[in-house]
Amino acid sequence: MAARMDAMQRQMQAMQQELAALRRQAGTQRAEIANQARRQRQQSGTQARLLAVQSRHQRAAQVGGPGGARPGPSAHTPVILANDLICNAGSYALGPAVCFTPGGFVELAGIFRNPNTVSDVATDFNGIPFRNDPRSRESEFRFSARQSRLSGLFTAKVEPTLQISGYYEIDFLAAGTTSNSRESNSYTPRIRQIFTTVDALDSGWHVLAGQAWSLITTDLSGITPLKEQIPLTIDAQYVPGFNWTRNPQVRVVKDIAPGLWAGLSAESPQSVLPPSPFAAPSLVNVSNTGDAAGLLNNATT
Repeated sequence: MAARMDAMQRQMQAMQQELAALRRQAGTQRAEIANQARRQRQQSGTQARLLAVQSRHQRAAQVGGPGGARPGPSAHTPVILANDLICNAGSYALGPAVCFTPGGFVELAGIFRNPNTVSDVATDFNGIPFRNDPRSRESEFRFSARQSRLSGLFTAKVEPTLQISGYYEIDFLAAGTTSNSRESNSYTPRIRQIFTTVDALDSGWHVLAGQAWSLITTDLSGITPLKEQIPLTIDAQYVPGFNWTRNPQVRVVKDIAPGLWAGLSAESPQSVLPPSPFAAPSLVNVSNTGDAAGLLNNATT
């Protein structure tokens, strides 16, 4: 009797194992069916987008609407390509034609200096006090989130080889007349860069208009924006030897050959004349205080 019960128990265990195997097999089959359905939906969506693109291109190529005259075979009507054909990883589609790439970071910096220079994230080396100043025997500690940065890149292709882009980049290192760190820590946004570029990818011509890093700034490769070789320093004050300005400009660049580029830029920099003995000749107007009514800072020259 005991042997018979053991045999029945082993038989039941075998049946349970077989049932579990069948359940796993059924689950795998259901998952495969679901994956196939998902792939079919994705393919259907891709085909629908391509058909919509072709339809928009055909409508854009028409002249005079339905029944109107059509352009000849040699006529050329540029159309903006669909965003799902040009947006890269990390970019987001804005409507049917524009890709948007967000950027930036949030920074909370802790600053300690000895002596006290009463500075934020940028150190004023010229403002380091001498030993006869009480600040030379004081230390300085503060937090700052003002170097946090926001940026965005908008890109569209007018043609497969003609690309138009717009870029902005701001931080909060500007100080208006009402800015202070006493209670609200309210500081105004500052334009770092804001420009538009037109890039002919086939001929290698690049045109930039707006505020950007100067052509004097060293690039990592080529002479296209957003490839500048910026010193990786904690202090927001750039190190000596790094030549740069960020100012309004119009720039034209040509890719001549692999590793060879040429550029010409008309820029609007302003300078401060060093003190004596580098004094300007008499009757030469050099230092001009900004006109507040003309929207220039009257606290500097």
